[in-house]
Amino acid sequence: MNEYIPNGFTNMTEYNRHNEKVAKVKYWVQGICGALIFAAGLIANAAVDVL
Repeated sequence: MNEYIPNGFTNMTEYNRHNEKVAKVKYWVQGICGALIFAAGLIANAAVDVL
């Protein structure tokens, strides 16, 4: 079985580990962005209610 190993990685385990790290960072970024958008929505709603 000859599997494709991307440049810069000695083996698939290393590559998979790298991909897991990247995925984790993506989840964090998505979570933070979602929270910010949610908070902005709440603030906008409150502002509209005040006006």
